[in-house]
Amino acid sequence: MAEDLAITKSADPATPDRLSLRDRVRLLRQRAVGTPAFHRWLRRLPFGRQYANSRAADLLSVMSGFVQSQVLFTLLDTGVLELLEKQPLSRSDLGIRLSIPSDNLRPWLQSAVALEILQELDNGTFTLGDHGIMVVRDPGIEAMIRHHAVLYRDLVAASDLLKSGHHAARLHRFWSYTQGTDVSPEEAGAYSRVMSESQIMLTREILGAVRFDRFRSVLDIGGGTGTFLTALGKQVPATTLHLLDLPAVAEQARAAFNKEGLTARASVHGADFFQDPIPAGHDCYCLTRVLFDHDDAAVMKLLKNVHRAMAPGAKLLIAEPMAGPSKGERVSSAYFAIYLYAMGGGRCRTPQEIRALAETSGFSRTRVIRCGTPMLATVIEAAV
Repeated sequence: MAEDLAITKSADPATPDRLSLRDRVRLLRQRAVGTPAFHRWLRRLPFGRQYANSRAADLLSVMSGFVQSQVLFTLLDTGVLELLEKQPLSRSDLGIRLSIPSDNLRPWLQSAVALEILQELDNGTFTLGDHGIMVVRDPGIEAMIRHHAVLYRDLVAASDLLKSGHHAARLHRFWSYTQGTDVSPEEAGAYSRVMSESQIMLTREILGAVRFDRFRSVLDIGGGTGTFLTALGKQVPATTLHLLDLPAVAEQARAAFNKEGLTARASVHGADFFQDPIPAGHDCYCLTRVLFDHDDAAVMKLLKNVHRAMAPGAKLLIAEPMAGPSKGERVSSAYFAIYLYAMGGGRCRTPQEIRALAETSGFSRTRVIRCGTPMLATVIEAAV
């Protein structure tokens, strides 16, 4: 019995003899931070009070995050942002135009000003703040805010979502391709619109970080309706454009390329990138916001399929939001962890994790390409 206990104790990674020095310091700090005496001592230090207040504000922001997101959603959904984009208006004028009692508007406007969604002018009228102007001027941001209504309904019963998993989640049903069944044109149209509109910001980041003029032929795997390739084609006119996605999505991509006048230099392949061979003969293959939709086993299956198609000298570019140490990357990771869970897909990985998956799948050389806004995207370049 004593021998069994000894084995159990030594196999437990959480026992003290298994803790690194850094983890021991973390646990000591944790115990200290939780005591009133520590906070009294901290507030007596020259910069201690400022630090303590900053941490308290951070915690309050986490606690009130759902309220903040609902203020932004409501001002967009009711038309407040659209009206204030045109001209400053008083609370009473907003109420008249929106058929909302002005007293009802008071707390929402106060909250929006505090969050910098709106700003109140000296004459008492309201106009857009920094965050508000970004929302109304960027279709991708607006599309994601409106789409979040699906996620919000799942998070009303977040504890149930945690316990029961994603199978009953509305977000899982919306992203129908995660269910492993055939996707109808209607389903593909619904999620492709969101994917296309929200990809605009990501596309700008990728095109600003990667030199695509070194490639003669680019294949975008899981490329949706061609938002990324359309922007790439306008920036690099000599490169031929090729897209692969499920047949229901591929039809929409053909129509989009025709509308943009790119039919002569763009081709579309309707296929399942897990099951079907990836077309060969390209010197650049792109996986844009694809890997984080899937678990590790599926990612490795996809990467191996892509690797088989690539000739020596060809490059694979993996671009998506990735977990990292900066504040923006941590906020992005916190968001995508829950979004992807409800969606029923993968997870937000670090660049190191993606490089390891690529190398395990047969790629010999990988490197990280930093984008201007890491919270939106980081690029991993891999070669065979």
